[in-house]
Amino acid sequence: MPSKALAWSPEEELEELKTAATQFKDTALSIALKQSANAVKDNVQQLDDSAANELMQALNSRQQSRTYELPGGERGGLM
Repeated sequence: MPSKALAWSPEEELEELKTAATQFKDTALSIALKQSANAVKDNVQQLDDSAANELMQALNSRQQSRTYELPGGERGGLM
C-alpha cells in the first residue's frame, strides 16, 4: 500500500520554487517562442520581401554571434 503523501505548507512550496533550478525549456516563454517560430516557419511564404529580408538578417546575425567552446576553455565562432 502506498504511503500517505506529505503535505507541503505554502511556505515550504514557495521556498522549493525559489531554490529549484528551472530550465528555460520548461518555461512558458520558451514554449511561446517555439510556437511563434513554428508559425513563422509554416507561413514564411506569406511574408513580403521586406519582412523576409529582416527575418533573414536576424537569423544571420544570430548565427554569426553564436560561439562554441574550444579545447582548453577558449571560445570561438561557428565554422
